[in-house]
Amino acid sequence: MHTEIRWMSRGKCLERFFALRAEIPVFLEDTIQCDTNAYCAKLRNTDFLLDMAFLADITSHLNHLNMRLQGRCQTVSDLYAHMNAFVTKLTLFKDGFSADRPNLAHFPSCEEMRKDAPECEKTLPKYRADTETLQQQFEALSRFPHHAATHRQSSLTASYAVSLELAKAKKPLSDGEMVKSCAVQMAKAFGDDNMAKNVR
Repeated sequence: MHTEIRWMSRGKCLERFFALRAEIPVFLEDTIQCDTNAYCAKLRNTDFLLDMAFLADITSHLNHLNMRLQGRCQTVSDLYAHMNAFVTKLTLFKDGFSADRPNLAHFPSCEEMRKDAPECEKTLPKYRADTETLQQQFEALSRFPHHAATHRQSSLTASYAVSLELAKAKKPLSDGEMVKSCAVQMAKAFGDDNMAKNVR
């Protein structure tokens, strides 16, 4: 796991590493000559293994989203829908960790840990906060197109306002006046009144 590998492959690597969690300490003790006690102790620690299980599961979900976003012939609307669907999924995951007995239907590695070490049941709710943080980050990302669309709408409205102003003018405006009027409206569309005042 210490070698440099592609991001998508890291998720698969984590899943395989977790699947071999019982065999790896045995291999280290039997095969490696140097002192591996610290590593073996870590790989037998329930809290560490539970963290690794959660990381393997959530990385798997992120990999799935990544694959959806890389699909060919998709529109921006399709990509936006994938992002929104993932944010909704995160709400489901978060609620699952909030239950008295956490619902791990979407977290197979965590479910495996719960079966192997039932005492970890009381530790599982801590992943609600991690899931919530991830959800907030994705919500911030999914708000970006809304802001972009708002600015685009403002620009369209501004250009329409300029055309209307030109149509209402009693005398035709010179090229310079037309450019100035257009620049002022565009500056206002982006909320920059100072720039609008400084247009000469």
